[in-house]
Formats: sequence, structure tokens, C-alpha cells
Amino acid sequence: MSIVSSNFVAPYPVELTITRKWFSLFGGSFTVTDVKGKAMFKMLRFENRWLALRGDSSSSKDIIFNINQSSLIQVKSSLNVFLGNNDKVRGIYDFKVKGGWFDQSCTIYARDGTTIIAKMENNVVTVYPNVDQAFIVALIVIMKSMGEN
Repeated sequence: MSIVSSNFVAPYPVELTITRKWFSLFGGSFTVTDVKGKAMFKMLRFENRWLALRGDSSSSKDIIFNINQSSLIQVKSSLNVFLGNNDKVRGIYDFKVKGGWFDQSCTIYARDGTTIIAKMENNVVTVYPNVDQAFIVALIVIMKSMGEN
């Protein structure tokens, strides 16, 4: 399942660097680069919403996915993830992230809400086979960042 790039769907480890920009026009952002320093995608925060865009782009045509937090105040989080081509009109998410900020754990589900594609327990991430590793890292970074605010 390729979301960010088919380069990140592999049966072997892929090294990525995550850089956080604390103060930006958008209220916070992360950039994910490959081992050569090339920007793979960036994540931008707008209040309780996040956007992931390809490379260094800021164009709406390059939106990979966006995330809406279901509630601003919650101990256990539930994030709805919409891919860039999802019109969101019907409110049908493509992925769901459920977890807790304090226990450092979460489960990421496919659209059906029962198929697990990744888990994090005590900061150890398990990405299931044939799932985009960069996408999972992005979701976990966003979840953790939301927990800090």
C-alpha cells in the first residue's frame, strides 16, 4: 500500500530523517527527508488540522493526506485521515488512528476500521507488511505532536 511513495513500501528498513520547525507561518511543521537529504514530504499544522504535501510543495494539488482531530480535548485520541483524492464530502475517512498520548501507544486502521496496518506500543512501531513506512511515521509524528499541545 503506497501513500507517500512506493519507495517506502519494502520488506527491508528505510532510513528517514524527520526535522521539526517549531515556529513557522503555519504554526508548526515537519519535513521528512531521505538519506540523501531530498525532501520526500512535509507536514503542516493549522490548529487541529494537518496537511502532508509532496516534497517542498505548498500547492493543493500536491496534498498527500490531511488529518482532522475528532475533538480538541481528549485523553485517548481518534484521528481521521483523508487521502488527497478523497473529497471528504461524505465524511468517510481512509484511515483511522486510535491511541493515547500518555501511554505512548496507538493503532492505525485501514478504512474498514478493523484491519490493522501498524501499531505503536511504548514508542516501538510495528509496520505491517507492504504498508508505506513513511506514511506511518508521519501519522505517529502528528499524533505525538498533537499530544504535546
